[in-house]
Amino acid sequence: MKVNCLTALLLVVFSLNVFGKEEKKYPVSDIPEILKEDANSVIRVDEKLYTVVDNEQLNLTRKFAITVLNSRAEDLASFGIYYDKFMKIGKLNARIYDAEGNLVDKVKSSDIMDLNIAAGQSAAIDDSRIKTYTARHNSFPFTFEFEYEIEIKATLFYPDWQPVKNYYQSVVFDMLSIQVPPGIDFSYKESNLTTPVVIEEVDGAKKYTWKLNDFQALEPEPYSPDISEFTPFVYTRAKEFVMDDYPGTLDSWATLGQWVETLNRGRDELSPETIAKLNELVAGCATTEEKVAKIYSYLQSNTRYVSIQLGIGGWQAIPANEVDEKGYGDCKALSNYMKAMLQAVGVDSKYVLISAGSSARSLDVEFPKSQFNHAIVMVPNENDTIWLECTSQRNPLGYQGRFTGARKALVVDGEKTRLVETTHYSAEQNVVKNVGEFKLLADGSATVSTQSSFGGLDYDDIRSMYFEGAEEQEKFLYDWIDLNGVKIDNYSLQRVEGRIPQSELQLNMQVRNYGTSMNDRMFVPVNGFNRWTNVPKRIRDRKTDIVKRYSFTEEDEYTYVLPEGFEIESIPENINIENQFGTFSTATKVEDGKITYSRKLVLFEGTFQKETYPDLIDFYKNISKSDKNSFVLKQGA
Repeated sequence: MKVNCLTALLLVVFSLNVFGKEEKKYPVSDIPEILKEDANSVIRVDEKLYTVVDNEQLNLTRKFAITVLNSRAEDLASFGIYYDKFMKIGKLNARIYDAEGNLVDKVKSSDIMDLNIAAGQSAAIDDSRIKTYTARHNSFPFTFEFEYEIEIKATLFYPDWQPVKNYYQSVVFDMLSIQVPPGIDFSYKESNLTTPVVIEEVDGAKKYTWKLNDFQALEPEPYSPDISEFTPFVYTRAKEFVMDDYPGTLDSWATLGQWVETLNRGRDELSPETIAKLNELVAGCATTEEKVAKIYSYLQSNTRYVSIQLGIGGWQAIPANEVDEKGYGDCKALSNYMKAMLQAVGVDSKYVLISAGSSARSLDVEFPKSQFNHAIVMVPNENDTIWLECTSQRNPLGYQGRFTGARKALVVDGEKTRLVETTHYSAEQNVVKNVGEFKLLADGSATVSTQSSFGGLDYDDIRSMYFEGAEEQEKFLYDWIDLNGVKIDNYSLQRVEGRIPQSELQLNMQVRNYGTSMNDRMFVPVNGFNRWTNVPKRIRDRKTDIVKRYSFTEEDEYTYVLPEGFEIESIPENINIENQFGTFSTATKVEDGKITYSRKLVLFEGTFQKETYPDLIDFYKNISKSDKNSFVLKQGA
């Protein structure tokens, strides 16, 4: 009996050791040393398997693990899984492992937050939700692993594969598999792949698999393309899709546009009272642009932006008469409302889909699928198209800026649906001009008066001032002025409306020690107001080409009134530089006891070969060096 009891006890202990202690996973020692170089985190595994059920549904199973090497990547140990009426989350679990691979925490369901996507946002109405969790551990490195399953009934959104998403992050293994049954017309487009797709037959279906192994962390480079444009990337799609019982096809951009048009059909109606009011508003307008300006001003004065993601709200506009009644809407609703109002006064306009944002990925024109995140309105006006950003109460008429300018957009126009290019802003339009007078005193101080104008994209750099109070405006100016010892006496700011908007700023100020005295000489900066300081670091082995997205012009003219008793001893030589990146010139003129210094810098946009990067640095260094020059005054006997 004693033997049997002892045997039973040993069996219990043995079973606890075997089943109560999990096998080690993800020890940091397993990561190749080369993948730790320049890395703050390492993707250990990211496996995504999509199983296509039919034209209406696909299911996802995902397993993801990331090792966080230091605090700079701590926030990447997290997940945010979105769901709504089209997406249902099944299994979801998460674990945390220490550096040796020991399991230190199993994340409980109660620890995972389940939030409305609009939580904390005053301008949002949304039935989408998110399950989210951020892992924390008391030391680095540690590994966070999670797995989940999700059922997706929205086949417009086949996945894109972008295994390299972040700088300073290496990848041990990343995989996307899509299993497609017979009868589904599936296609894909690859770029920058190191390993081609593997296609195999599985249970009568075709399985497409892309893999990436042992990818070293990248460091960001100045003026590089978006990371997705030079690392592996795959678009996928099914020719036929269904969204909330709305079927569509991706044969072409035209068929996508026609599907969007179907979604919004009948949603452009306005009440007779509103139509009468709008026509009264434009009475007396002689041109299309005058009518558009009146209606756009009405839109900005009477509506506000609210994000709406109810049901198929990510694509379908709420009816125009509801926007008219409630006074709010999202980009789709406000654009549809604007289009309806223009129609009411006899102005033809088009609903437009676009990928918005200053760093948005370029549209792949050869692969029609959902590549958009925003809606705007286009008014064809002979050879002078008017673009309307309908979510802003402050945007000048027709101005697109960096948000939607200089990119492809989809004009929704039935069978005439087409891709077009939005407004491009040239170096002749993106202009900063500074004209100033510096009255120098014998102690080196100066009374300064300047007039500055900011046109085109440069308007964006100062536009926020218009909507700030006096205290914030003054703080902005003190931060902006590149001088020490400044006291602003007064200033004025004026906005010049137009398709190419312009800001005009006049400043009067006192500057202590603008000139530096040394014995009987004074050293006076030729350009203390608009110095070039942007000289990027040298890179030994640059990996990417140079991308300059915009072109700009700077024009400066400063007149220096000499203090009494001083004469000119020396002035800098004139400079004239021309190369593939731009032009830079300076000139100094002496007349009637005054020195007039002029400067012009033009920077070109474009893509330049990576081998020319040292030339770009030298160009910028020469500009910076010139802007630090001084002229020398000598005090007379």
